[in-house]
Amino acid sequence: MVSEESVIAEATGTGKFQVRINSGDHEFILDEPVEYGGQATGPNPFDLLEAALAGCTLMTLRLYAARKGWSLEGLRVHVLHRGGEADGRDRFERELVLGDVTDEQRDALLKIAERCPVHLLLDRGADVLVSVAGAPLPAAVANGLHAAGMDEACDTDGQPF
Repeated sequence: MVSEESVIAEATGTGKFQVRINSGDHEFILDEPVEYGGQATGPNPFDLLEAALAGCTLMTLRLYAARKGWSLEGLRVHVLHRGGEADGRDRFERELVLGDVTDEQRDALLKIAERCPVHLLLDRGADVLVSVAGAPLPAAVANGLHAAGMDEACDTDGQPF
């Protein structure tokens, strides 16, 4: 599946770091903590990266559990980001609170967590390119790329988990 999504970031004119993010369907503020010169009016970019992994994991687990008819009361995902050295790799550690599940359910949910779209993207890496726009930027586009990835992650092709 090849698809595109985009966001646009613009300075708000408030504070040193505050930016407005437009994702097509939503707008929100990014900022840095006061101790780093920001105004703490929103999460910082790494907070969003951690949130993307935690949220994607939780959404994917809920989708899979719903397909199996399992109730996951109290499901929570905690993500810890450890920055690597300048030439090293960063590390994301996820801790899942699954509630009352069987050993078989726990094992299946752990396997599904490793298939969430954000986990897969971080695992394989990405190419990041930069260029200068020659014309006004197009509008941000949200088209369900993440939802399609979750659906694919939960499609076990008849496998037991």
